[in-house]
Amino acid sequence: MSEKKKAVLGISLGTAANRLRKALLFSMAHRLKEDFCFRCGCQIETVDEFSVEHKESWQLSDNPVEAYFDLKNISFSHLGCNSRAAFRVKVYANKKERDAAGWPRRAARRAAKGSSSTTVSATCS
Repeated sequence: MSEKKKAVLGISLGTAANRLRKALLFSMAHRLKEDFCFRCGCQIETVDEFSVEHKESWQLSDNPVEAYFDLKNISFSHLGCNSRAAFRVKVYANKKERDAAGWPRRAARRAAKGSSSTTVSATCS
């Protein structure tokens, strides 16, 4: 049966299902105005540049399974921003230090939500 579906879709059913889930998630994030990159603060404009990321590394956590599935640790980002961040994981001494480092992005994101502009700053394209 899966071979027939693969022939109809032109790709495996698993690949098709994952693409559909990603498109649905991006559509919902866009409608809820949650389509701003966790890393750079700019709006994520297409599903191709949309990625789901962990705010803090789940692999470095004391409980990796719990951290992986913790929805409070999930955010959206540009695929490129997410990939670049994966190579330079910053471990903060405490929550206060981590929050202070993320403050400019959150402030820019809040400002963008309140404006009619689709970009947050001059660095967004």
